[in-house]
Amino acid sequence: MPDTLATARELDTERALLLFFLVLGSALFALTFTFEYSTAALFPRLTAGAIIIGSVLLLAESWLPAPLQRVVAEPVSIADPDDEFDSAAEPAAATDELPTTRGVPDAVATFGLLLGYLLTSYLIGILWATPVFTLAYSWWFGQSRRTTAIIFTTAMVIVFAFYFLVDAPLEDGLLLEWIW
Repeated sequence: MPDTLATARELDTERALLLFFLVLGSALFALTFTFEYSTAALFPRLTAGAIIIGSVLLLAESWLPAPLQRVVAEPVSIADPDDEFDSAAEPAAATDELPTTRGVPDAVATFGLLLGYLLTSYLIGILWATPVFTLAYSWWFGQSRRTTAIIFTTAMVIVFAFYFLVDAPLEDGLLLEWIW
């Protein structure tokens, strides 16, 4: 009986979180119509739309057709390496330990790097924080120089696209506003 109670509590917590995201996404979507410039509303509107669609898909998971249900219900972890490329000849060791890099669990390192990116972006601006973050992330997880160059270039293309095409003030940060 305790397992059933724990499962029910987990399900209720998950549904509550999904409902929260659905309400939040809907509110953010509605707020984008108050923006002065329609081009400035595009990215937040698309992001809110993705949150709404994802929340609805996860809430309605049990009523979806089987092929779509498999896609929606498949567990995904951004912190764990993908097992898809592991050799079938090497059986995975059954341990309860979290994957680590440099003695720190990968999930903790990813969270710390993202938190550092957000803080650095706030202080010096996204334009200047992005190259620092991409290089730090690639170094921490031991990416090859080729992979690091691809990640770095992709990130910078995205940042400069927003900077020039949307005319977003990505170079502004709290510290740089005081200096300039």
